[in-house]
Amino acid sequence: MTTPWLVFCGALIFLVIYVAYRIGKLLLRVFIGLAALALLSWGLWKFFHS
Repeated sequence: MTTPWLVFCGALIFLVIYVAYRIGKLLLRVFIGLAALALLSWGLWKFFHS
């Protein structure tokens, strides 16, 4: 393997990991938000229907 090819592969791997990390963080935030919303609506429903 030549050096430019090695550098290209390294950069590609880094980019894939970075993108996956960003998407993972975003999905985690969305998931936490939805879970909190579901919990809140369930709590309000229980409160008003008790």
